[in-house]
Amino acid sequence: MPDADAVAAAIKACPFVVVSDITAETDTARLAHVLLPATAWGEKDGTVTNSDRTISRQHSVLPRPGKARPDWWILAQVARRMGHGQAFAWETEAEIFAEYAALSGIAGNLGSDFDISDLALLSRTGYDDLAPFTWPQNLRQKGGRFFATGQFHTPDSRARMLPITPRAPQALTPEHAFRLNIGRIRDQWHTMTRSGKSPRLSQHLAEPFVEIHPEDAAGLSIQSDDLVELSNGHGHCILRALISQSAAPGQVFAPMHWTAETASAARIDALVPGIVDPVSGQPESKAAAVAARLYPAHWFGFAVSAAPLHPAAEYWARARVPGGLRCQRIGPDTPASCSRCPMPKLRP
Repeated sequence: MPDADAVAAAIKACPFVVVSDITAETDTARLAHVLLPATAWGEKDGTVTNSDRTISRQHSVLPRPGKARPDWWILAQVARRMGHGQAFAWETEAEIFAEYAALSGIAGNLGSDFDISDLALLSRTGYDDLAPFTWPQNLRQKGGRFFATGQFHTPDSRARMLPITPRAPQALTPEHAFRLNIGRIRDQWHTMTRSGKSPRLSQHLAEPFVEIHPEDAAGLSIQSDDLVELSNGHGHCILRALISQSAAPGQVFAPMHWTAETASAARIDALVPGIVDPVSGQPESKAAAVAARLYPAHWFGFAVSAAPLHPAAEYWARARVPGGLRCQRIGPDTPASCSRCPMPKLRP
């Protein structure tokens, strides 16, 4: 998400922060005063709603590890300690689903199409044996194809067309001459809390990188595998240069997977301003204006360890390898005990 450093500063400024997560070591968990262990997807019990409006019963397939608890239980316990025990007195997922269905009936009477009030009196056994169904399910209507009769959710039942005028992206300037594009790479998922644990996946690209067009790289005196610093008024990142025709001239691409858990200065969303689409709310993650320059690296160190690694350097990046971790450390000032060494190569 955009303005990552500003969000981190805001969380850090809070006098009391509670985080519920399945992962103990993340950028957000590091800012928590209290960390509550939650259950993961395969450990949860409840329902899942599909994009075609199908609600399916989900049973846990794995036991809860350690002190991990379901999200609803954690929320209910916090609410009880805040003095709202009667309103959060559920003991089972079935009770929550029944309340959910009853509340949907109130919304249905106010005009909402999501109404599954037929299931408001569902028993625990009925909930456990619940077959997949498509909402709505109530006395007025049953799940079926939406808009099949040409009726829409408007006072006159007619569709509304929304004219869109694209806003020009943030203007480039001589100081911020590159358009930053953010996305994913093949072998990682989100912020690598799970995929980053796989040595095999990390072998593809073990360090955070930035793709830059050969012409732009030449103009900045950047060679393949040099370090590149990207910056603007929101933040900065230090990334490996991957010179590639995949990046258009004047544009750079960087993946969004690395966090402070896996690299020192690669949280690329720190450079994305909090500009969002006025209709969808989607942040402008494809159009930030940034400056790019060669990072003045004068020394590097490389380590492989079976024990945890906690590096201290302006640039470091670590990744899983079979049996342990690999870590790259680079700095701008040459220590007295380190002579200048050739830069290591980025694995293609």
